[in-house]
Amino acid sequence: MNDKEILRLSAIRDVCEHRIRRSDPARVLSLSVRQVQCLPVPLALLINAEAQTVVE
Repeated sequence: MNDKEILRLSAIRDVCEHRIRRSDPARVLSLSVRQVQCLPVPLALLINAEAQTVVE
């Protein structure tokens, strides 16, 4: 994964874990706040699993 993809993953993970507002990852991902809100929860779980795999 390149740096841009890692940044995107962390932004999605942070909004799913309610650490940041939806407007912050919307800017990072070039999406609207509504699009970020509609991201499916299984996607977030998949991203968390992939991120942990990359770290290990």
